[in-house]
Formats: sequence, C-alpha cells, structure tokens
Amino acid sequence: MGNLTMKVIHASEAGAALDSDLLNGGGTDDTAALQSVLDRAANGTPVHLVIDGPALVGGLNVYGNTTIEGINNGGLYLKDGSSRAIIRNANRSRGPISDQHITVSNCFLNGNRWNQPSAEICRPDMPAIDLMAQYPSNKEPDGTYLSGLQFLGVNHLAIENVVLWNVRAFGVLIGNANRVDIRNVTIDHGGSPDDTRYGNTDGLHFKGPLRYLTIDGAKIRVGDDGIALNADDYETDDLTIRNDFGPYVTQGSITDVLISNIHLMDISVGGIRLLSSKQRIDRVVISNVAGTVRGGYVVNIGHWMNPTSLGNFGSIQINNVNVDRSNWPAPVADEMTRVIRKISDLSPEFDKEYDGGLWPPYFPSMVM
Repeated sequence: MGNLTMKVIHASEAGAALDSDLLNGGGTDDTAALQSVLDRAANGTPVHLVIDGPALVGGLNVYGNTTIEGINNGGLYLKDGSSRAIIRNANRSRGPISDQHITVSNCFLNGNRWNQPSAEICRPDMPAIDLMAQYPSNKEPDGTYLSGLQFLGVNHLAIENVVLWNVRAFGVLIGNANRVDIRNVTIDHGGSPDDTRYGNTDGLHFKGPLRYLTIDGAKIRVGDDGIALNADDYETDDLTIRNDFGPYVTQGSITDVLISNIHLMDISVGGIRLLSSKQRIDRVVISNVAGTVRGGYVVNIGHWMNPTSLGNFGSIQINNVNVDRSNWPAPVADEMTRVIRKISDLSPEFDKEYDGGLWPPYFPSMVM
C-alpha cells in the first residue's frame, strides 16, 4: 500500500441510518452511503470502513486496499430481491488481478436467503433429468453462484471473525486468488438440517487457480459441502466455454493449503471435498476436524463427472479427524441417493463418482 495513509470512516458518520435488524431486516437502505465510502478506494486510496450498527444493503463492491470492520454488533442484511453477493470485489476477473489487500472482519452478514430469487438456469452437467422444478439454480442471471462473500480475482485477502447466516448458495466463494487467510468464521444456512431445499449450499467454496490458502477455525452447518476445493469440475475441461460458474470463474491448480480447527455442525451431505479432473491439487494439509455429518463423507477426493481424467492429486495429508455420522439415513442423503440413481442410468461417469448412490456404511464414529 506504499506510504498512503488509511483513513478510518464510521458508517454512522457517512450518513448510514443503521436502523436495520440483522435477523429480520427492514429499516433504511444504507447501500448508497456505504458504497460512497468504499468507492474512495477506486483510485488506490486505502479505506477502512467501520460498520458501527446494523445496515440494510443491496450489496457492496470493494476495491483493493480496503478494510471493512464491524463494531457494536455491526453487520449487513441483504435486502429483498438483491440476488447478488452481500460483499464482492469490484474488479472480478478470471484473468489479471487488480484487487489486492482486502480485509473483512467482525461482521454478522445475513443473506436473507428466501427473498433472493435465483435465475432459471439448468445444470449442463446434469442433462438427464429436469432438476429445476425441485432444485433452483441458486445463481445470478450471469451464472455466478449467489454468495455471502464473493472474491474472484484477488491477492492478499483476509476474512476474520465473520458470521455468514442464511445465504442463498455459498457462504464464501473465492477463485483466482493468492494469499488468502480465513480465521474464526461461522457459516450457517439457518434452516433445518433435514430440509432438502438447502441442497447446493456450500460453506467455503474455492475455485482454481488458488495458492497459499489458510483456514484456521471454522464452524460450518450447510446443506452440501462444508469446504470445497474445486480445481476443475463439471464434465468439461474448460469451465469458460459455457461459463458454468459464471463469467468470472475459470479452472486452475489449487496448492499450498492449510485447513485446521474445523467444526462440522451436522452438515447435510459432507465435510471437506477436493475435486479435480485435470488441474492439480497439491500440498494440502487437513487437521483437527471434529463434529457430525448427516451425509456420505467427511473428506471426499473425487473427479466429478469428467470422463477423460480421474483427477490430478499430489500430496494430501489428513490427520486428527474425529467426526460422527448423525441421524442416518438423513433425508437429504436419501434425496441425493434418489437423484444419483436417476441420473446414473444415463451418465456412467456420475454413477462412478457416487458409486451408484451407495454411501459408505454407518459407523458410530469415524476417526482418522
């Protein structure tokens, strides 16, 4: 950041009403007041925005050299119909990175899930059946997954002491990034663990290319994967051809990853998932994982449905894992089994990935 001085600006001093309710919403729309502060960083000037109360927003864009910090129980509630990330970087990119040095800390962020309509986009990797009637896409119109925090094309990113509640799809979506630190976060979809409508809701979801990722301390309760490291997925070698994850996501290696001190809080499907078809996942250390899952796995290393490659994995170390499976068979896992078997009739690769819908056997404790 050079010799530029970072000015601390409180939301209340910038014209924000801060009269919302972080659990129920309502109040004055503070988007314009807060965004006007964040826009000061567009030319490289460092900005430190202190959110000193509950703010209603339609989504905020942050540039490099920006810190967003909550105090006095401050946070953000995403207003009805926003259908975008609560906070995302301003210069999203699957190529050259221009947003660097961003921090989000000490905030409660409510995604207001059920009031964020998702676009009607069918999944190209599951053409065998029409999933849209039962499973909405959870995507923005351009195909980007609706997320609480979304950083696509960023260096030096820190997320600390943040609670993400009731987000439409992914609590955090990060891709095309280097030097990412995530510490002491809680991600909770806010619903019943047996509610099948929470499918395709991940906690921390990462896309390649990505290097130097640290996750130290996370409590996660979601309807799909708690932590997903996806170097490349879908049944294609190039996500950019159809923009499967939107126009800002590509594929690439994911390396040099430390994941530790993770609590899985009755996750509906699985804990930590590593997906690779051809892109490398390497030098990954997973340690100190505890809690419960309702679905089929604690750690899954797979290739999804790409018929030309079974993955590209290097060194992966897993230790100190003590996770139980609770409430088996769980409704969400049963629902997944029905979908898997229906698709498997027309997709041999899907059948291989999920072993025909046969989950691993139940054990009272799964200890590694």
